[in-house]
Amino acid sequence: MALQRLRDQSSRLAERSKHLTSAVSLNDEDAAAWTPTTVTEARELEARATGELDTAQDKERLAAAAFNTARRDQASSTKELAAFDRILPVLETAVHGLTVPPDREPYDGTAEAAAFAARQVTAAHTTCRDAARQTERSLEGSVSRLKEVPADVRFEGLDIPLRTQISALDSRHIPAMAATWTDALASRIAALNSDLEGMAKAREALASQLSGHVTDLLQRLDQASRFSAFPEGDAPWSGQKFLNIRYKKPDLTALAAQMHESVDALAGNQRTRKLKGIDVVMRCLVAAVPRGFTAEVMKPNASQRLDRVPVEEMSRVFSGGQELTGAILLYCALAALRTSPGPRSRTRNGGLLLLDNPIGRANAGYLVDIQMEMAAALGIQLIYTTGLSDEDVISRFPMRIQLRNDAEARSGLSLIRLDEQVRNALIPAPRITPDQDVPEPVGVLTSARLYRKQGDAK
Repeated sequence: MALQRLRDQSSRLAERSKHLTSAVSLNDEDAAAWTPTTVTEARELEARATGELDTAQDKERLAAAAFNTARRDQASSTKELAAFDRILPVLETAVHGLTVPPDREPYDGTAEAAAFAARQVTAAHTTCRDAARQTERSLEGSVSRLKEVPADVRFEGLDIPLRTQISALDSRHIPAMAATWTDALASRIAALNSDLEGMAKAREALASQLSGHVTDLLQRLDQASRFSAFPEGDAPWSGQKFLNIRYKKPDLTALAAQMHESVDALAGNQRTRKLKGIDVVMRCLVAAVPRGFTAEVMKPNASQRLDRVPVEEMSRVFSGGQELTGAILLYCALAALRTSPGPRSRTRNGGLLLLDNPIGRANAGYLVDIQMEMAAALGIQLIYTTGLSDEDVISRFPMRIQLRNDAEARSGLSLIRLDEQVRNALIPAPRITPDQDVPEPVGVLTSARLYRKQGDAK
């Protein structure tokens, strides 16, 4: 029975051995070792073979599992490799021209993560590259503009080393010097800012002063019109202004802005930097009233008809006597304005005006009446001198002094002497006894000046 079992097992082993490839050929020694001589030895070798077979089968299963795992890993790696093959060109294009560090560790992530990271890195690289190009273009433009600044005609008179350096230095080296120049100019900029602040304060103060002067002048113009008003009465011209000045009054805010612009314009013009103060104020006055001024005067006439004429038309429209009368009336108004103690007062002490033969041109009685009426209203003393004997005009003056023009015999000088008859009427001759028939003097001589020659001192 045991022999039969062995024979059956041997048959099965022989059948199985047909499907197996001998891994190792047995030599004579091993073949002798595995050849039993007895049944007991055969059983032992069978048990030994069975154990080694089980061990080999276990190893075979482990090897098959490892093989299958390796095949799966190989398939996965092949797939990953194919994915990396698609990602690698994108990265190579993105990093073209860049220096990759040699000690960089390999990427240990998945292909999907690598593709996502590659898209992010590529997008970031593209953005940075575009920004870098834009920065380079901006830098080139800035350098070009910087090179143009020293060549500007505004800085021809600026003699500083930096201007020469910027002009002579190559454009490629200018960005490297920017930090040095910035530090060098920082203190200068601070000094210039301080100077500009001082200039701004001075400009503000000057504009404020000019605004005050312009406002005062405009008020004086309004006063001039008020001072030229005729006295109140029943005449047609009563209360009427002989001089009428019209203009659009500037707003205070607009006036301040206009004064700032005028200061800038005057300071920026080489021709106006040396103007006198009155000229500067007059220019600012014209700038403050851009539409200009309209000045009109009333045309003197016998019927006192209200007929206004522009000042610039006086020489064309007025007659000689009317033009002279208009000039006298304007002088009276301006003289009263000049001596006025306050902006709203109407002075009664405008001084005097000595006129050289005005009757020669203005011999009409109504012209003289108009002149004297305005002068009396403003407290101005008019003194007429004339060689004419027009009794119709001369009789209108409340005081007349007749003078005689004599020639000094020895020196030949022409001396103005008071007529004897007029002098006696003003200053009575001393008398021992009163004479009742002699008329009382009509005036009193309050002062006189005596001129004596050197030879007559004795």
